[in-house]
Amino acid sequence: MVPKSVDNRRIGHFLRIVARSVESFEAPVVALIAQGSRDPFRVLVSTLLSARTKDDVTACASARLFKVARTADGIASLSESRIAK
Repeated sequence: MVPKSVDNRRIGHFLRIVARSVESFEAPVVALIAQGSRDPFRVLVSTLLSARTKDDVTACASARLFKVARTADGIASLSESRIAK
């Protein structure tokens, strides 16, 4: 049941509970890539990869891909089989 009014004195307590709860959560790999690279292209490519893979696979695949191609032109110059590796 939802109370009709919010007691503002309890908000701080609630926020502390939420903060403790989320400490154990792992950030999605795309968020980590975004923070680490600040490169919109890398974020886009990693997001596309993450739609089809789990985070640990996305992280490894992104790292391998960006080692051989750092730009859209670089990726475009790769063969499909090279990208698949």
